[in-house]
Amino acid sequence: MAGETKTNPVLNTGPTPPTVPWSSHTYQLIDRWTLVLLVAAVAWRLIRFALKMPMWGDEAMLDLNIMDRSLGQMLRPLGFGQVAPPLFLLGEWLMQHGLGNSEYILRIGPLLAGMASCFIFWRWSRMLLSPLGTLVAVGFFALGYYPVRHCVEVKPYAFDELTALVLYFLGTAWILQPQRTRYLWIAAIITPLLLGFSYPSVFVAGGLCAAVAVELLKNRRWTNFVAGILLAVATVGGFLLVLKLAGAGQYHRTGATMRVYWHHSFPPGNPLHFLIWLIRIHTGNLFAYPVGGKRGGSTATFLVFLVGLAVFIRYRRKFLVLLLTPFILTFIAAILRRYPYGGSARVAQHLAPVICLLAGAGIAWLVEKFLLLESQHRLATHIAGGLLLTVAIIGALRDILHPYKTPADEKARSIVVHVVRQAANSGGLVVVQPMKAVPVNFQLYLRWYGRHIIWNGGQTTGWAGSPGNRRVVLNFNAHLSPSLLLAKVARQGPWRIAGRKTWHVQILPVQQGPTFCQVLDLRRR
Repeated sequence: MAGETKTNPVLNTGPTPPTVPWSSHTYQLIDRWTLVLLVAAVAWRLIRFALKMPMWGDEAMLDLNIMDRSLGQMLRPLGFGQVAPPLFLLGEWLMQHGLGNSEYILRIGPLLAGMASCFIFWRWSRMLLSPLGTLVAVGFFALGYYPVRHCVEVKPYAFDELTALVLYFLGTAWILQPQRTRYLWIAAIITPLLLGFSYPSVFVAGGLCAAVAVELLKNRRWTNFVAGILLAVATVGGFLLVLKLAGAGQYHRTGATMRVYWHHSFPPGNPLHFLIWLIRIHTGNLFAYPVGGKRGGSTATFLVFLVGLAVFIRYRRKFLVLLLTPFILTFIAAILRRYPYGGSARVAQHLAPVICLLAGAGIAWLVEKFLLLESQHRLATHIAGGLLLTVAIIGALRDILHPYKTPADEKARSIVVHVVRQAANSGGLVVVQPMKAVPVNFQLYLRWYGRHIIWNGGQTTGWAGSPGNRRVVLNFNAHLSPSLLLAKVARQGPWRIAGRKTWHVQILPVQQGPTFCQVLDLRRR
């Protein structure tokens, strides 16, 4: 019984069989651990979602665009330097304008996309890897910090990974069984839709088209040829349509700024600097799965990725065009200064599935080649599953203890909640600055939670002459003293300062200094 092996119905035991066959009991243990990790992945995402983390800057800026526009206007270039694909924007607009203002409502779409990605990745990795490789790859992807974080944000990054996985899955299924043309027909039909939810999915669609072209040169089937042509047309046509609807306008407005912002993610021309850049990018956040970071923090993942790549070059070469072309196309876009390559994990979620897949393949190959005893197989399984589960537990606990992206995000929301409650027992809330001049984190929550707010109260002081003996005033200008404000409203009536509270919230980059926020409790004399 110890020598009995389990057969993978698709590809046996992965790219290459282990040196010593693993027992069926060990494979059952691996399956149980994989299920545990998938449950942990869903649980962590639901915990993070339930914590109702405050919106951070980019989320707030994107939502302010959604709040201020009609459905038709969502296809126009966005304000605040924001970029997002059209179908994602339309979906978020329908959610907010149909169901109201809430972190839960706006994040439910990305959450569902993120959870669906976990199970598609699991099914996809089973096609290509041994059970142990699947276990490790699923843990790297489903329990990686960035896939978890980005599926609980009002940003399209969770859809980048979902759309990429759908295309990787369809391409792999067709390469395995090229006689089943339906996979290509499905890809041709849905690719324009996927491009509408994710800009970088065009790199994956391009990789799929390249893989299909290579396979068609080997397997010249008329039905495959027709489906492949339609896939290419759908990819090019869908991308051009998305560009016309929204992408070109967004790039025209934000391109210059983004080229400066992402300059570190574009390859330099100097050969020596390029080599250093290449190492830095591939050992940084691009490969931060399940954990990692900048300045070489992801070196270990990159090294096992290289091992997995070598395994696929040796044993699974026919999948390499599908898996590697998205990297090449993204890199070309970076050379052209059109899209960043690495630098941040969030703009490379379309590459995350391949990174985790090949890293899982690399680790599995090392274990399966050098551990020869069944007791070692079981121990390796427990260690891999236990370490990956620990990542999920620590990540979830960290989120519970620190339920925010930055403390400043939580501070901004709590200040607005405090001020709105204080104003509810007064004659109203007066914001000294115009609405558009208020920092976006504060502006968002003031508009969500506030009622009957008087904006630009430093210039239009008529509020001081209206009935009521109390006003709560919110000021974001450190150079406007309370005495000067009182002098401005003196002609409308006698007021005194009954209380004041001041915060300095570090929302902007440190070099720009903290955001000044002051609340004044004014009482009529």
